[in-house]
Formats: sequence, C-alpha cells, structure tokens
Amino acid sequence: MAPRIGLALSGGGSKGAFTVGALKVIRQELGATSVPIISGTSTGALIGTLLAMNDWSTLVDVYSNIRTENIVFPPLDLSKTTGLEAVFLGAWVLLLGRRGIFGTSALEDSIDANVDFSAVKGSYPDTLLIYNTVDLQTGNVRFFNNRDDDRDTLRKALLASSNMPVFTNPVEISDEEPGEPHQYVDGGVREFLPLEAI
Repeated sequence: MAPRIGLALSGGGSKGAFTVGALKVIRQELGATSVPIISGTSTGALIGTLLAMNDWSTLVDVYSNIRTENIVFPPLDLSKTTGLEAVFLGAWVLLLGRRGIFGTSALEDSIDANVDFSAVKGSYPDTLLIYNTVDLQTGNVRFFNNRDDDRDTLRKALLASSNMPVFTNPVEISDEEPGEPHQYVDGGVREFLPLEAI
C-alpha cells in the first residue's frame, strides 16, 4: 500500500506567500498530485482550501497580490495611537459592542470572491480538508471538515480559523446540539502547526 500524505499548513499571515512558493516548487518536482488530507490554520486554512479546490492560479494570484486592506481594516488610524489613547480606543471598541479592534468584512469579501464552497465539499473524498479553530467557550481545539460540515459552516470555520482574539471578532457557529452557538477563533492560538488533525 502506498503511503498516504498529510499536509499541515500553519498560520502566519504574510508567511503564507512563502508556503505557496514552497508548495509550487514541490508540485513542479512531484507533478500534479492531490493530497489526501490537508489541515490548515489561519492563512494555512485558506491555502488548504484553494489546494483542495485544485485552484492553483487563484492561490498564486491571492498570495502574490493580497494587501492588508484585503484582510482587515481598523476602525480608525492606529498608527498614531499610543498610551492613554490606546486605552480610550479599547473602551471605544467595547462601547460599540465590538469584540475586536479590526473588522473582517474585507476578509469575508476576499473569501467569497475566491472560494467556491460547493467545490470544497466536492473535493472530498479525494481530499479531506480540515480547519483548525479554538472554541472560546471550552478553550479546546475544534476541527471542522469538508466531509462532515455543510458549506455555510465551512465558510464560517474558514473565517474563524483566521480571526485572532482581541484583534478581530470571534465567529459564532451553531453546534449540532441545541443551545447557544459557540464562538471560534484562530486555531493557531492553541496549535500553530495543525498536526493533531492529520
């Protein structure tokens, strides 16, 4: 029996460009082979998603051209915010009912523009794609995947896997069990390189 390959993709924001470059070289050397299991957290979750879709052109384009404003936007100019001003900014964010300093509507727009979650679901059983998140209610790592979860849950899980606590809002995802939805954030909070899922 041939060995199965699992690919764990870490977070690190702009370091994703390095990961894409390394994967491109590996792909050229090994040929166009699919990966049976991909686990990703943060930017690694987005890379894994595009890999599962086998959309190399979008993958290279996104990581060659993405800018900070395509991911997050601050509620005001933070470049001059220090000391007491930073405290007031935190209070201002809380008064507005926000749970994060940065908004992620730009990231959501980027995900919606580049990811077809029907294709993500359809990539299983050839590729099992796993998103690594942390449940804020339990503090435990929580995995979402394209075998067991529906398209809407996968979209939320991809966003959650990229949302750092305090900096961005957690993402609410309803569980199968009745009750309040739990809030999820970047899996890198607990496991920077998502090996446990592999």
